[in-house]
Amino acid sequence: MDIDDAVVLARQLMNNYGLHEWDIRIDRAVRRAGMCREKAKVIQLSGKLIPLYGESMVRDIILHEIAHALVGAKHGHDSVWKAQARQLGAKPYARLPKDTPQLGAPWIGTCPQGHTIERFRRPQKPLSCAQCSPRYNPRYRFTWKHVS
Repeated sequence: MDIDDAVVLARQLMNNYGLHEWDIRIDRAVRRAGMCREKAKVIQLSGKLIPLYGESMVRDIILHEIAHALVGAKHGHDSVWKAQARQLGAKPYARLPKDTPQLGAPWIGTCPQGHTIERFRRPQKPLSCAQCSPRYNPRYRFTWKHVS
C-alpha cells in the first residue's frame, strides 16, 4: 500500500475511535510494521514495510496499534488487548503471519560449515555460529558479505 494512503487511512481510523489528539508518524523500522507510543500519543508505521503490504493488512496493523492506544501500554498483548482488537476488527495476534513479506537484511554471515545469519547493521565484533558451538569459537567465526 502506498505510504501516503496508509497515513490517510490511519488518520481516518484514529479519528473514528476518538484518537483525535494522537499523531501518525512514519519511521524506518525494518522488523516491525507498527508501534504505539502511549505517552507521546503517537502511532508509528514503518515506511519500509507498509509498501510491501496490501490495504487489508495495513488496516489490520493500524487497528492493532489503535487497540494498544485504547487499552494502554500496561496490557501489552494480554486478554484485555485481545478483546479490544477483536472489537475493532483486528486479528488479536502479537505478530504478523510468517508468510508476510519482509525485507532481506543487507549483511549475511556465513560460518565455515555453511550456516548463515542475517543482520540489518554491519556487525561490529566477531561472531561465531551458535549452531556449531554454543559459545564463541573462532573456528566457527562468521565471514560477512554485504548484499544490496
